[in-house]
Amino acid sequence: MNKPTYIIIHHSAVEESKLFNQLNSINNYHRDARAFPVSSLGLHVGYHSLITGGKNYKCKKDTDDGAHCNQKVGGVSINFQSLGVCVGFNGDVETMSDIHYGLLKKQIWEWQEKYKIPNEKVVFHRHFATYKSCPGSLLDDTWLEKLLTKEPEAPSPVPSPVPSPAPSPVPPVELKKRLGETDLEIITEDVKKIIVPISIILKKVLKKLLLIITKFLKETNNMEQKSTSVKNTLNGVDWNKIGIGASVAVVGALLTYLTPVVTGLNLGEFTPIVVAFWSIFANVIRKYITDYSV
Repeated sequence: MNKPTYIIIHHSAVEESKLFNQLNSINNYHRDARAFPVSSLGLHVGYHSLITGGKNYKCKKDTDDGAHCNQKVGGVSINFQSLGVCVGFNGDVETMSDIHYGLLKKQIWEWQEKYKIPNEKVVFHRHFATYKSCPGSLLDDTWLEKLLTKEPEAPSPVPSPVPSPAPSPVPPVELKKRLGETDLEIITEDVKKIIVPISIILKKVLKKLLLIITKFLKETNNMEQKSTSVKNTLNGVDWNKIGIGASVAVVGALLTYLTPVVTGLNLGEFTPIVVAFWSIFANVIRKYITDYSV
């Protein structure tokens, strides 16, 4: 049973540009040419991990004996006391790709953390198999030192406290809703606040206007009884009638103006109709006042 105390780094010696994913070719080679036994994971690959094709393939369990470095330390084969990782590239003629470099670093750091393996026991294959260049002559001790350097993570910047915005003033409607009032109750109360003072003013204006019109109509009625209109001329009777019509028109216009103020309605294109209505209404009132005063 394997008891990891070393980590051994290998290369496949096959250029990545010629064969990007080398899992099948290495598995077949180790099975047919090297007669390596099948692992508990069902592969014949002699390494515990094979990084190729942009992936990290787990080929053996960590506790499986390796088949990648048969030299001995303390009379025991390295295969029984190490974890072997191979990168599918040729380190004698090409540099390792960034994605494979990242996967290799991640795998080695995880093993070091899990099995408490120090940096000095993470070595190239050629460290023990001195007759080889594996994992390639382009990789030196400086490269390995950089691979194993664990830079401390920069502390996350503490965000500056953002001052809370001043609470927006609560609109009267929202405040009332918090007190449980319905929309209808709110609207009714607001309308009352507008209509009550306007209605008081309007009542006073109309009262004075009615007194003036009543007085005028009484005088006009008396004049009509004393004189009559003359054909093709404008005498006092005619001017009085014109004055009555003008008074009715003024009252109709005034009532039309006050209608949207009191009700809040936009008369728009119906304004002429409303003027006519109020004029007729004023004329009816005039007739009633005249008849009543006779």
